[in-house]
Parts: sequence; C-alpha cells; structure tokens
Amino acid sequence: TGYYLERNVNGAKDYFNRKIKFVTEQMEKIQKIASEKSKLREVVMDMMEVKLDHQLAAIQQQQAEAEAVKAKAAAADGM
Repeated sequence: TGYYLERNVNGAKDYFNRKIKFVTEQMEKIQKIASEKSKLREVVMDMMEVKLDHQLAAIQQQQAEAEAVKAKAAAADGM
C-alpha cells in the first residue's frame, strides 16, 4: 500500500489482537454458513433421489401395463 504506521508495542499488540479477533469471528461465520449450505445440499440431494425413485417406479409401471396390454392383445388374436 505504500504507507506504514508507527505504534508503540502496546498499541501494536492491541491492533493485532483486534485483527485476530475479527478474522476469527469471520472464520466462525463462514464455517457456520458452510455447514448450513452443506445441510441444505444434503436435503436437496435426498429430495432429488426420492423424485427420481418415483419417476423410475412410474416408468416401470407404465412398461408393465404396456406389456400386459400387448399380451392380452396377443392372446385375443390367438383365439
């Protein structure tokens, strides 16, 4: 930045202690947010998995019904 500040030892300690406290607080906030986002991601993934399972079950049911109709039609043609 091209500038510097002269402080006595106590002033410098105070300054850096405040900086450490600030950075620590920011890290804690970020960790909390990351944890919440991770939980939300897991919930979304679970919901997507449930929806996918329902869609697959519906497709399988439609295929089974279509095969049953074909089998019934084939049996009727055979008579």
